[in-house]
Amino acid sequence: MGYILGANLNFVLLHGFLGAPADFSSLKEEILARSPQARFWSPDLFESKSALNSNQSFEDWTKAFLEEVRAQFDSQPVCLIGYSMGGRLALHAHLESPVQFSSTILLSTNPGWLPGHPSERQAWEESWREKMLTFPERELYQEWNRQEVFSSSQVREPTPLNRETRDLLAKALIEWSLLKHRFDWADLKRLKASTRWYFGGEDKKFLSVKEALAMHNVPGGRQIIEGAGHRLIFDAPAVIASAACERVGEE
Repeated sequence: MGYILGANLNFVLLHGFLGAPADFSSLKEEILARSPQARFWSPDLFESKSALNSNQSFEDWTKAFLEEVRAQFDSQPVCLIGYSMGGRLALHAHLESPVQFSSTILLSTNPGWLPGHPSERQAWEESWREKMLTFPERELYQEWNRQEVFSSSQVREPTPLNRETRDLLAKALIEWSLLKHRFDWADLKRLKASTRWYFGGEDKKFLSVKEALAMHNVPGGRQIIEGAGHRLIFDAPAVIASAACERVGEE
């Protein structure tokens, strides 16, 4: 189908860990090329004065987020797009109030699949929490980008980290831990069939997440973007924009 160029398309974009709203700049440009009247809202999840930062638990964040979506867009259709950590936050919002979103797109999002024992994940989170608080900035970014999950993806341009941002990043590893999700596989079966999950073809770790979604019969489409890695918002913004505009147009 074609794009609805004059449609009132509203997009809420949730960035990933160590990320920022600016990470969506290429995706926004691609969406605007297809739908020039599109509107965007992308909260900074690590802004110290924000009511949507990681000082909030999943439960409190979801409540505050849904209130802000209503304030921003009233009853207009909204396409919710979440990347990585932002995708996990998006899942909380969708499951709490699915009627607020005309469609939901989840990019490189892990809903709760663990390849090993939960204690391994906890140890990983605790290790990175310490690094967020203590490592020199350059070393911190180098160490983060050396992780296998980012090996086949574009390197994100680092943004300066002040003490408040570091504290919020460390807090996110506690409050927004994969181990603290307020949903389980049974809850995920309540997702709309219009939900779409996207994974990079080179993101080997997260391809197993795709398999877990199928195994648990989670509704929605699951698509692999060939040649892309984990950072889909940098690796394949045009593909995602096409999917987002088409999905909103179909609602």
